[in-house]
Amino acid sequence: MMRIINIAALLFVCLLGAISAQAEDRALVVGVDVYANPNLSPTDGATDDAKAMQKLLIEKFNFAPKSIKILLNEQATAANIVGNFQTWLVNGTRPGDRVFFFYAGHGFQVPDDNGDEEDKMDEVVTPYDIAIASEGGKVVLPNEKTFIRDDKFNDFIAQLSGRRAVLMFDSCHSGTLSRSLGENSKYLPSRYLRLKPSRNIGDGGYSSVPLRGQPRDLATIREDALDGSINGVVVLSAASPYQQAFPIATENNITRGAFSYIFENLIRGNESAKLEDLEKDLKREMKKLADKGQIGQSPTGEFQVPQIDILSKTKISDKPLFAETSPEESYAAAVESALFNPLSTMRVKLDLDKRRYKIGETINYSVDVGEAAHLYILVFSTQNKAFCIFPSAVAGDSINYVMKGKHGFPRENYVTEATEPVGKDVWVALVSKKKLNLGEKEEYTWDEVFKRIGLEELRKAIVGKTRGAGNKQTAQLTADDWQAATVVVETVEK
Repeated sequence: MMRIINIAALLFVCLLGAISAQAEDRALVVGVDVYANPNLSPTDGATDDAKAMQKLLIEKFNFAPKSIKILLNEQATAANIVGNFQTWLVNGTRPGDRVFFFYAGHGFQVPDDNGDEEDKMDEVVTPYDIAIASEGGKVVLPNEKTFIRDDKFNDFIAQLSGRRAVLMFDSCHSGTLSRSLGENSKYLPSRYLRLKPSRNIGDGGYSSVPLRGQPRDLATIREDALDGSINGVVVLSAASPYQQAFPIATENNITRGAFSYIFENLIRGNESAKLEDLEKDLKREMKKLADKGQIGQSPTGEFQVPQIDILSKTKISDKPLFAETSPEESYAAAVESALFNPLSTMRVKLDLDKRRYKIGETINYSVDVGEAAHLYILVFSTQNKAFCIFPSAVAGDSINYVMKGKHGFPRENYVTEATEPVGKDVWVALVSKKKLNLGEKEEYTWDEVFKRIGLEELRKAIVGKTRGAGNKQTAQLTADDWQAATVVVETVEK
């Protein structure tokens, strides 16, 4: 426990050991092989991809089975996908939690409805209940309720800021209908929404894949649709723009999405691979399939090239999925993801004389702030505990409005020592333009701190800045603007 001994007052900071995962996990896994409309061709291997992702989360990332919802075929309606994304993944998690979304199925394009697309087309995923019609010999999607626009995913991404979120799409990026490769092709058909060759509708039913377009616009979400205001979100895509995504027949003669299959094998080999290395490995392994003639080509003559888009103001390219290198680092990654304000221009830096202390050693640290503000020093630990070590009424150091510049701690009349048990904690220096309701006691729960900082208000402000599915400016981050810096500190035996 953390305690203040008021002799000239000695402050003991307990760096807790016996690490246990602090953050919660939530996953939504979607696979659509067949569709309600019998005119639509199946998406070969999509449900097997979904089941493989469910198993991978449990076996390699320690997701509890009850934390994963899986929607297959008739369960994967547009309403079910959107509803579960909102209630299960967004409303059911808090900043710092791990969130995973996976979709395997067809994709398509529809006319842009809000002017945010350079090519005038929105990219969509096509659930089990997708409705189709014919206009001028081309297949169109007449019912907005039966597909999900990329704008809606932008909206979800904004709401997941501050969580450790991974979204993965194994579907075609071409965005419109195309002729299949033919029944005599040695390749399996790519994952675009298309009609069965024997069941055209209206007076046509096929149209060519556009040579240009911005399917799902994942690569430009950072700069445009989400205003660079997101933290902690990673999006993995089966192919780059203008390319189609293909399934393959595995060694066991099971049809799988090439992207999902390669991803699974890489993660099983090394779940701690850095994101920047994972992307290189995905591209290398996909090229091997292309060189062996195991996957087809887009009409442009290109083979699919997987991509990873990182939507995060804090650097996570040098970290693995979910930003954790081991189970004991999980809650450290959770705090770092949650306690960063991507909308703030405030600056703060936390420095300790070292990152590892022996029991009994004095901990000296400093905080550099970019402007006059209220300063709070917090220590986040396991068991849902967070301690406020500055300001501290117990230690007689309660005046926490500080001027611009560097401030050394601990101040007069007390010291900070590392005590048993051994382990890691996350130290946080937080500055706020508004005085927060912190420091009147030593120990808090994580949720108490998150509430007092106003993370829910921050989420609303981020969503209000985005251009998504019906987003409006719903909140402003005003006088309670804040920013935080984090450092992981470890206590070891003497």
